[in-house]
Amino acid sequence: MESDIKHAAPASLPPGSAPAAAPEGGLSLPFDPIRLLAALLRNWIWMVLTGVLLGGALLTLGYYKLETSYTVATELIRREASTTIRASLQGDSFKPRQVTVQTIVTVMQSPKLLDRVGSLANPPIAGTALARMLTIKPEKETDLISVSLKSKLGPQGTADLVNLYAREVVAMTAQMQSDEAAELDKFLRDQIAKIDAELDEINKESLEFSKESDFYGDDREVEAYLRESSDAEMQIETAKTELETVQFRIGNVERELAQQDPMAIRLNQARAQLKTLQASYSTNSPLVTSAVDQVAALEQQIAANGGLKTNFDANFQFSENTLANDLYMQLVNLRGQREGLQKQMLQLKTFAEGVQEKLRSVPAKSQHHAAIVARQQSLQVTRDLFSGRQHEAQIYEENSPGLYRQFAPATEDSVETSNRTMKVVLAGVIGLVLGLVLSMGVVLGRELLDLRVISAGDLKRSTGVPVIARLPDLATLNPVQLAQWRFRTWAQTIRKLKLQDETRLTLAFTSTQPGEGKSTFIRELHVAALDRRLPVVLVTNALAAEGGARRVPLREALQRPELVGEHVRTTPDVALELHFDSDWKWTLENRTHWQQASRVWQQLESLAIFVELPPMADLDAVLAAELMPLTIWVTASGKLHQRELAEALELVEAGEVNLVAAMLDYEKPELVRLAFLGRLGLPV
Repeated sequence: MESDIKHAAPASLPPGSAPAAAPEGGLSLPFDPIRLLAALLRNWIWMVLTGVLLGGALLTLGYYKLETSYTVATELIRREASTTIRASLQGDSFKPRQVTVQTIVTVMQSPKLLDRVGSLANPPIAGTALARMLTIKPEKETDLISVSLKSKLGPQGTADLVNLYAREVVAMTAQMQSDEAAELDKFLRDQIAKIDAELDEINKESLEFSKESDFYGDDREVEAYLRESSDAEMQIETAKTELETVQFRIGNVERELAQQDPMAIRLNQARAQLKTLQASYSTNSPLVTSAVDQVAALEQQIAANGGLKTNFDANFQFSENTLANDLYMQLVNLRGQREGLQKQMLQLKTFAEGVQEKLRSVPAKSQHHAAIVARQQSLQVTRDLFSGRQHEAQIYEENSPGLYRQFAPATEDSVETSNRTMKVVLAGVIGLVLGLVLSMGVVLGRELLDLRVISAGDLKRSTGVPVIARLPDLATLNPVQLAQWRFRTWAQTIRKLKLQDETRLTLAFTSTQPGEGKSTFIRELHVAALDRRLPVVLVTNALAAEGGARRVPLREALQRPELVGEHVRTTPDVALELHFDSDWKWTLENRTHWQQASRVWQQLESLAIFVELPPMADLDAVLAAELMPLTIWVTASGKLHQRELAEALELVEAGEVNLVAAMLDYEKPELVRLAFLGRLGLPV
């Protein structure tokens, strides 16, 4: 089987171990960020134009649609009924019960209240329109309800409207208290009427007893027993009344505590949201339909669980709901009062039974008289107690303070103005920014989807070797700039490949496809080598152009290797071009001649050989690249798809090609302008 023999490289640069620079460490991105910056730089005019057009459109729309609006906020604070009115010295005074914040918020959002406020406003507005202006928000962990109103009525009109709304809310809560007191007044009135009827009967019975039996109760012992019996009956009736009152308050507190169930709170919130949506949208609106379904689902869930479940019994757990905690403490206190009153009634009944036992020892007339007197006194005490409670309820009915009060009225100075001009300008700015962002997204998306090898970062990521040279469009460089580029590129190539101490070097240039710039790099780099008084030999099928190079067919030079030595000794300042035509192939015979000639050329004191290899799609080209000490990959920007480059590199990796670096030809102008970012440590 035939095999190729790889020629010897310089002693300091053994074959297969050329010092290719390792990829720099750090974060490896699947794309080149410099390409994104270059794309933005290349399309900035279109992005700005898109932003201006969209900004202008929103500016025009805002000019015709937006108006100056005014926003003001006020707060309602819970009014504690701590100062009570007492019309009787016996028992507890009347005290209106407190309701939950959710109940108050529901009342504040009721169409009845909104319609009333709207009718009183100047100018009048619909209740549904007022509902859209209002934002009601209970403040957590406080007794405050924040009310915010946004309108177009001007500063004073907006402040007057929110104050009117707050006053009507306070008036409605006062009416709620008044209605509760009126119910109690009616109940007590009926009870007093029954007691008055019983008093009339017992007074008639006492008068008839005195006339028929001529008994006037002048027995002092009987009077003492009667006094004790009357006091006992009075205390029993008082305790009974107090027990009924406490039981009534326990029932109210339990009902309020039941409303603190999480499911009940969610249901109230869902109902309040439904009312708000119904005020703004039609019944067939998807938002209203969804809210109705949510309320129905919660009601069904509560019914499936057997109704609302409260935790005010033994399993109560304190939580962040301060109102529930307060109601539970009130419930515990009332239950303690109920237990105490029940014990007190048992003691009083025992005492009354003892007095009755004593009265049994006196004559029957005295006993009957004592029972009548005790009943009279008991009914009178009960009537006085009910009358006092009724008077207290009547006072609350006529002068209800309300459950909430306005913390501080809104003023014209507290109104925040949202200027129309600022809104229009803001709409234009938003349009401008939105247009820039959208166009930027399109530009960046298009750039990310472009999988061609365009930048040095793309080339480095695909080949895995450092990019040591980037050549822009030569038409954009003047002679001075081109000379400077040659100088920098040669110095960087020698430094990156660590060839500073080498006097004999061979650099082979290959690519994926023809026409990617191999001959261009060879032509420019050989001039830089000549400037350093280094003899140069070019192996290429393109004319070297500058320097008046001597041309010799490659086939002849391989057959007579001494021609190169003679040229180097006689005219070292003129490049020797070993050219080949399109029929040349790196066959096994030609590769063998190359190895033999290379051994001769390596005996020269100094020499730089630049070899242009065919594209790596040719297997003979890959075998020829294996003979080269150092191989550099050349790619033209924007010409090659990354997939095509990867397929070519797979063939190279399968062989023993010493690929040490890469070069990018025809770099885009915007990438050239971003080259300064390399000095900032960015991967350019």
